[in-house]
Amino acid sequence: MSYLSYKKIGKGSPFVLVHGYLGGQNMWKFQEELKNDFELIMPSLAGYGESAEFKTNENY
Repeated sequence: MSYLSYKKIGKGSPFVLVHGYLGGQNMWKFQEELKNDFELIMPSLAGYGESAEFKTNENY
């Protein structure tokens, strides 16, 4: 089973931080001070950071 790794911290309105190419959830460590105003949701997209590689089902 594949999984998507994410980090969620803070309180307030949800704010999703999505990384670019070759990134991961750790690239947002300098924005974590926003946790006082927002609930930060920082995923590592499939195949990046701590997340599993995205696999397709070719038998559909």
